[in-house]
Amino acid sequence: MITKIINGKVISPDFSGFCERDLWIKDGKIVEPCETADKIIDAQGSYVLPGLIDIHNHGSNGDSYSYNSNYDNILEYCAGQGITGVLATSETYPRDTMLKIIRKMARLTKERCKGATIWGIHLEGPFISSGKSGAMPGSSDDASTVALFEEFVAAGDGLVKVMTLAPERENALDIIRRGAEMGIRMSFAHTLATYEETMTGIAAGATGATHTFNAMPPLVHRAPGVLGAVLTEPTVTCEAICDFVHLAPATVKLIYAAKGVDGMIMVSDAGPQTGLSNGDYLFGTNLYVTVKTTDNKRLCTVTGKDTIAGSMYNLADGARNMIMLGIPMTHVSKMASYNPAKAAGIDHIVGNLDIGKQADLIFVDEAFNVKRIFINGNEFIGKG
Repeated sequence: MITKIINGKVISPDFSGFCERDLWIKDGKIVEPCETADKIIDAQGSYVLPGLIDIHNHGSNGDSYSYNSNYDNILEYCAGQGITGVLATSETYPRDTMLKIIRKMARLTKERCKGATIWGIHLEGPFISSGKSGAMPGSSDDASTVALFEEFVAAGDGLVKVMTLAPERENALDIIRRGAEMGIRMSFAHTLATYEETMTGIAAGATGATHTFNAMPPLVHRAPGVLGAVLTEPTVTCEAICDFVHLAPATVKLIYAAKGVDGMIMVSDAGPQTGLSNGDYLFGTNLYVTVKTTDNKRLCTVTGKDTIAGSMYNLADGARNMIMLGIPMTHVSKMASYNPAKAAGIDHIVGNLDIGKQADLIFVDEAFNVKRIFINGNEFIGKG
């Protein structure tokens, strides 16, 4: 099956600009121009971009990767928003629960699912600081050891791509070194680390900051802490939740200014609450949350507290916010597609519209409203 997309403003593989050229797809991949096409799709002047990739996604539309099994519901919702790939993200739990969840995530990931593709697993914990656990539903009291880390990775059956941890935890440097050896992105958050502790962790092989600014001490001019390290160290790429709830617009602009287009990764931190209406919900066995709209902003908090419990916004919402800030669409696309693919180690498969890449792509207008979605060359029509 050969498909030809015409009349689109196609982003270049290096994200340097757009050109009005035809895009050819054969057997689910982007290919060189062919002599004939079995199907012609008219983009009608839309911008043609790679599909969005969310490497920090706990679930959506009422379901969670950790404590539900209806992955199709999550992935169809994501696909309907233009998110063609995700890393299924866990929360922090005690060892036995964590292992059970990881094994389930690995099993369901490898089963055929509808909608977006799960490219791997992001373990958000359990080696985090109890002083910055946020809305994490479980415990991080298990001793952090290389052996336990390897047990978690083995349970993931080759799918663990990212691990979030606190560099001040016991044996953290050894865990970081081991993770880096295994090709896993080791990323900092839920931490009280000093600048020196963070820099030591970076020297050991950590290359990421998870939801930068959130679940970290504030930046202080005489004690720059973890933020001072990750924002200034060029080997570190920084996640940013661009919902304008977790971070003020000016803070998003600060991360962008400090890291540049190559050093920032847009994420959602979406959870089961994303896509739901206002109300009170129980997620899992013990996490009660309240979803409400205040000052035209959707907010999810731990019931009875001000603690934010994940985002109400998906990655496409964040992209629209970035466009409203005046960030060029080429930069937004790179930070929401290629950079996360590179961080997850899948940029040889997806992330841009280069020849040979999987044909995951979206049509958007100038405000980043998603018009059409294609996954593996096939148009997705479903939930959204």
